[in-house]
Amino acid sequence: FPSHDMAPKEVQTTAILVQKLLQDHHFSGKPLTEEMAREWVRSYMESLDYNHAFFLDADLRAYQDTYGPQLAKLTQRGDITPAYEIFSGFSDRVRSRLDWIRTRLTLPFDFSLEQTYEIDRTRVGWPVDRTSADDLWDRRLKFDILREKLVSQTDAKTGKKAKEEKPLETVSKRYDRLLRNLEDYDSEEISQLYLTALASLYDPHSSYLSPSSLEDFSIGTKLALCGIGAVLSSEDGFCIIKELVPGGPADLDGRLKVGDKIVGVAQGDGHFEDIVDLKLRNAVKKIRGPKNTLVRLQ
Repeated sequence: FPSHDMAPKEVQTTAILVQKLLQDHHFSGKPLTEEMAREWVRSYMESLDYNHAFFLDADLRAYQDTYGPQLAKLTQRGDITPAYEIFSGFSDRVRSRLDWIRTRLTLPFDFSLEQTYEIDRTRVGWPVDRTSADDLWDRRLKFDILREKLVSQTDAKTGKKAKEEKPLETVSKRYDRLLRNLEDYDSEEISQLYLTALASLYDPHSSYLSPSSLEDFSIGTKLALCGIGAVLSSEDGFCIIKELVPGGPADLDGRLKVGDKIVGVAQGDGHFEDIVDLKLRNAVKKIRGPKNTLVRLQ
């Protein structure tokens, strides 16, 4: 991810403007103090790790101590290096934990112990050390496996088609997807999370929209979307048709079916672009287009 010197000029300018507008023109009239900066760090870390599962409490204190005293000055000159450095630390924590999970899933689990797992950890702090984190994840994996077993049993009782894969395989694939989601983050998303974390300190309804998010927001408010009339999702790196909008182009054409995987997109008579493992937002951009133009799908 880009350092301050490599960050796009637009991002630097935006960071300066966001801080200036909030500090000088927000009704609360609050300057960006060191105390607020420390809360900014916490808020940004929670936007990355909302359920307090990957970072450690020591990470919070280290980032707060490092950036708290200088965050205001850094942002005033458009330097958002802390956003990328904290994200890099998050990425390292996630990758390390996923390595641990892969190893742990090869070992037996003892389900005879009386244990609980708190699903919503948003109000709980980060684990104090690696040992506490390992214990947390051991409980979480047990919970995941038991939940998948219960789902399979429920499906069997209700006559639904049972999953072909075993609970352990389902859980393993789920965490493999987590790594792909991590790799999907780009500079624009990181800066949006970082600056939104700043805006949220002034009031819970303020946020920063990146250019892509603003475009999506504008499409929604203006009802100006021209697309194929399909609800899409991303599964295992594939763009999947989840729903066809009645009366839309895809529905009227009749060839697309729910569950189809879109692997390539071409505008008009152009060549097909491979979209496997492409971020869903970017895949959707390639499928959208002006009204009455042609898009071809593989």
